[in-house]
Amino acid sequence: MLKCSAILVVFLLWATLGLLLAQDKLSQGIEAYKAGKFDQAIQLLSEFISSNPNEPDAYFYLGNAYFQKGDFKQAISSYLKALENNPKDPDLLFQLGLAYYNNKEHKSVPHMISGKGIILLDKRQRHNEKNAQIADCRQ
Repeated sequence: MLKCSAILVVFLLWATLGLLLAQDKLSQGIEAYKAGKFDQAIQLLSEFISSNPNEPDAYFYLGNAYFQKGDFKQAISSYLKALENNPKDPDLLFQLGLAYYNNKEHKSVPHMISGKGIILLDKRQRHNEKNAQIADCRQ
């Protein structure tokens, strides 16, 4: 009985340590993104996602890192994964719309950039892609 209790305690400690290390990767990935280290952010956030596939913030920042690198297709994929668990996040919808726009998927933009607190791109922005910059409101 004592041996079973000891094994249970060791298992619980190991599981708790695993969760703490995973959260650390998320924090490190977000910090790398904020520091402009997009390749490092992509690596850390991808590692976090491999063991925590339902965390929308990880996909959001992963999408932002891809967006900053100009890989809009990967950004869209990440934002869509985040959208599965957080379908009404206005920052996420806005970023997804910008990624579609920058990926030249203009027909998708009006459908994605909508909702409370989100505005459609004005005519100058629609005709000047350089003005469609990433807007991370979570920082």
